[in-house]
Amino acid sequence: VESRRFVLVTDLDEDIAVRRLGALERTYERFFEFADSIGQDAAPPEHKLLCGIFSDEQRYRALARSQGGVHGWIAGYYAALPNRVVLYDDAFEGATGAPNREAESAVVQGARVALASDTAPRAETGDATEQKLVHEAAHLLAFNCGLQLRSRQYPFWLTEGIATWFEGSADCDGAPLSGAHPAVPVEQLVGMTAPIDDDPERVAQFYAQCAELFSRLVEESPDGVSALLD
Repeated sequence: VESRRFVLVTDLDEDIAVRRLGALERTYERFFEFADSIGQDAAPPEHKLLCGIFSDEQRYRALARSQGGVHGWIAGYYAALPNRVVLYDDAFEGATGAPNREAESAVVQGARVALASDTAPRAETGDATEQKLVHEAAHLLAFNCGLQLRSRQYPFWLTEGIATWFEGSADCDGAPLSGAHPAVPVEQLVGMTAPIDDDPERVAQFYAQCAELFSRLVEESPDGVSALLD
């Protein structure tokens, strides 16, 4: 199934696939608005971008297991080398057909758990699949439109801060971050290349911190964000 800017490889029903393509197209528009707001000249990709969505969680996990660096509990990821996004639809669970409420996703080098918030751009429908699809699409666009280069290593907080902030999953209002674990000190956070561990709660908190730091930088110094990306 194709739209103006994306190719979606999926076994979803056509109406659901069209809805997911709509979310990707909306993310594309928001992404370029964001790039312009921080003074970055993002360039439209030369080709349509590729996204794969499974209706069956187990088939997704079989593929994920074959990819190095994708942890078993991750529910979606952007793979830089093949340059594609892969996830499964949370409306389905392959073994039982029961609704699945997970909202994790990841870049291959790390992992994240989506949180809920009313700040930053977010998926319009609010469903878990669209939220993680927006997150992974932000990665896909950043590395295909000149905002980030696949040949360059960026600070982990910056790469994940962009995508997590973009799908609106950070607590950016200055309130304490949720979770039982203490926040990672900023001086440690900016030097990290991956989450502290694979505990979902700690990973969620880590990604929220990345997005909070990025959000504050966007608000206080858009030129500073642009400088980090140059």
